[in-house]
Amino acid sequence: MSVKAWMKSLLGPRVSGWIRYMRYRKRPVSQAVSLQETFTAIYRKGAWGGGQDDLCSGEGSTNEGIVQPYIKALRGFLGSLPSDQRRLVDLGCGDFRVSRQLIDLTTDYTGIDIVQDVVDHNNRKHGGAHVRFRQLDITAEPLPEGDVCTLRQILQHLSNQHVAAVLQKALATYRYIVITEHQPRPELLTARNLDKMAGADIRAYFNSGIYLDAPPFSIPSERLRPLVKVPGHSLGEGVDPGEIVTVVVKGNKD
Repeated sequence: MSVKAWMKSLLGPRVSGWIRYMRYRKRPVSQAVSLQETFTAIYRKGAWGGGQDDLCSGEGSTNEGIVQPYIKALRGFLGSLPSDQRRLVDLGCGDFRVSRQLIDLTTDYTGIDIVQDVVDHNNRKHGGAHVRFRQLDITAEPLPEGDVCTLRQILQHLSNQHVAAVLQKALATYRYIVITEHQPRPELLTARNLDKMAGADIRAYFNSGIYLDAPPFSIPSERLRPLVKVPGHSLGEGVDPGEIVTVVVKGNKD
């Protein structure tokens, strides 16, 4: 066993998560860039896979062991709703690999992404009478009308301030918000809702995650309904893959 591996085993995953987080917090920020610039660069560099002509939103969208349980659960949820409550707004639609498997159960679909390249690509390839894509910064601009909103592995890439802004607007706009987030296994949890800068990395690298019922978000637990949970995908050497958890949040819209 190497010294590095021995130290990791001695410290344990929780302490290792804290160490990674403290190192992350000390990283210098060379310049302030907008969210649109940040995520446009991620797609153009293929940081989540693919490239500009083959857009990819990462393994969370391509790993069938993760995607198909989600699709099955969400199809069941959408199918349980009255037909006049099936306007779906997909905040952070990305490459549309996942949500296109739900379209037949919706009366209208609006995919939202902050990256214009993604929106243009999806409109060319998938746009139609009841399927459209719009470029929007969900942290700063009004959200489009709809009945059900999905936020699938989106909040984990944002700061706590951004997350709070999105949640406040989504709760006021939709009947239901379906939120999917990568979380560490409970026994490995370092802390809930550790803050981070917006970007490609996620809180699970630090054995943290988005917990909607915990501060600073504090959504009452009675408004949260678990929908599906699956093992997470690989996050790199020395990082536990954790779990990918989907919950339905009851919005304020009657």
